[in-house]
Amino acid sequence: MKNKLSNLILIIIILLLCTFIVFFSINYLDTDKKVVKSGKETKQSSSNSLALMLETAISSGEYQVSTDSTWPATGYDFNPTLSKCENGSTLTYDIVTKKVKVQSNRSDKCFVYFDKEKPKFYEYLISNNGIIGMDYHISTLPNGANDNSYRFSGANPNNYVCFGPGATVSGQTCPDNNIYRIIGVFGNQVKLIKKASLGNRVWNSNNVNTWAGSTMDTYLNGEYLNNLTSTWSNKIVANTWQVGGMTDTNGSKSVPAIAYNYEVGPNKANVTFNAKIGLMYVSDYGFASSPSNWTLTLYNYNDANAKANNWLYSSSMEWIMSRTLDNSSNAFDFTAKGYVSSSGVTGSFGARAVFFLQSSVNLNGGNGTAIDPYRILQ
Repeated sequence: MKNKLSNLILIIIILLLCTFIVFFSINYLDTDKKVVKSGKETKQSSSNSLALMLETAISSGEYQVSTDSTWPATGYDFNPTLSKCENGSTLTYDIVTKKVKVQSNRSDKCFVYFDKEKPKFYEYLISNNGIIGMDYHISTLPNGANDNSYRFSGANPNNYVCFGPGATVSGQTCPDNNIYRIIGVFGNQVKLIKKASLGNRVWNSNNVNTWAGSTMDTYLNGEYLNNLTSTWSNKIVANTWQVGGMTDTNGSKSVPAIAYNYEVGPNKANVTFNAKIGLMYVSDYGFASSPSNWTLTLYNYNDANAKANNWLYSSSMEWIMSRTLDNSSNAFDFTAKGYVSSSGVTGSFGARAVFFLQSSVNLNGGNGTAIDPYRILQ
């Protein structure tokens, strides 16, 4: 009897000394709705064992305690850096089951952080178009491109983007050289144009309006692209550009929809060039004006309303990518007065780089305003 009692006592002692694993339940949540900044404050008023912290907005760095009884399955990403326990317990996130386990051998208090999921940039723009207000160019849109694109138009839409090193987080000042604007969303790609001109440049110094190998093409896809660094240039699509051009009548003497048809649409010359960087099209410029002006010929875009409500108008002469078929030495441009014309390719005018982002590019914050442009996840 004495031996049995001794064995029982020994078993109890061994069990007390052995470490054990405790799996906390999601039901033990701190219900205090305090917002905390990026893990700077982790102490909560409640004595419960587990607090689920959800980011309040994309890249805000602010988190609020959630009263949800389940782990977030969609819309959030587990943050392993901020997630921690006060007494050294280990947090493990299962990406398949979308659940977190807390492994410990002692009483502990844990805080599990989830960031707002970074959406694909093009998906965000399309899904929020009701707020953003792009023109959806489908067959029912009067005088539109009818190409299922989403385009910005008007005097100054909120289509600013910070693209490049220096500021990828909302609230930081974006370097002037990294500010671009969104022409539109084409399929699953966002088309950007540099906000500021690259300065006066020659379209082609050899006086021939062939884009491939031209002076402008060589600069844009050489020096300009290289200066972006590989981190950012890798976010740009090697696009198939339409460079066949059109007649002056179908370009400057027509409304934007007709120019689109002959420039890149069903009636195009279908001469293509594959590269990352180009310039704006005639039709890009035309559709950037308010829809009420799309019944004007592009040669009449010097109309006060047309240029005042065209965010691409810059009050200086600028080159366009498309060439004229009437004259092998001319390419299209728009003038300081706002109308579309054509000029000899050896002329030196302003130019703005244009490119398409990879569909995989994620939004990292911002609201598209000039003060807080959209930020791209680096």
